[in-house]
Amino acid sequence: MKNFLFLDVGDTILFLKENPGKIYFRILEKYNIISTNLNLEIKNQYFKEAWNEQNKNLPPNNKDRYAHHKNGNRGFWKDLIQSFTKKTDSTSIITEEIFDEIFSIFDDPNTWKLEENFFDLVEFANENKINLGLISNWDLRLRKLLEDLNIAKYFKVILISSEFGFEKPSLKIFEEGINSTKHLSIQNYFYYGDKIDLDYYPPRVLGYKSFLRSKPVEGIETAENLKELISILEKKFLV
Repeated sequence: MKNFLFLDVGDTILFLKENPGKIYFRILEKYNIISTNLNLEIKNQYFKEAWNEQNKNLPPNNKDRYAHHKNGNRGFWKDLIQSFTKKTDSTSIITEEIFDEIFSIFDDPNTWKLEENFFDLVEFANENKINLGLISNWDLRLRKLLEDLNIAKYFKVILISSEFGFEKPSLKIFEEGINSTKHLSIQNYFYYGDKIDLDYYPPRVLGYKSFLRSKPVEGIETAENLKELISILEKKFLV
């Protein structure tokens, strides 16, 4: 293979079928952890506040938030849920069984939908001798989810921040993408993701050709979906 295309996962090739907050709210309401009378707008506000607070206390130097949490992968999410419920003035105890139910939903492949052009990209990559890889900020559950969705087999390299120990925007995880391949010339590495500060600028520092999953943005190379990405690669880089 003469080219290597790395992809982000969340909101790039995999999408939740339902807003994650609503999933949390539904289960917490079912067990009377939070009140069903709580306004949805307020719940969303509290959840956003909890998420922002959780992300103010991340490990230094872009060390992975899941791998370096004092209580591991599950500990990160448990802290988030407990922070949210405290904001609702809930004093109810969230049992391990309730946490298990929440986690199991996000582990379920039926909770997710695959980008509609994904298999077109796989076919395009095979036809044009392009290896596919993943570089994702995700906890330890991702690899099994990819296998359950039956798509892990399409990727030559899968780099997950919780396994690697550093998360985007650390250059270390993008460097590992290069080191884990056959050391192609740097102009043969591509990256595609949906967050400009995580997926667009960092790989460019190393020489990747990166593309942002977005509507057109001035001064940024964008592709709204995998179909458009295929077209760009075909017209500009595979001639």
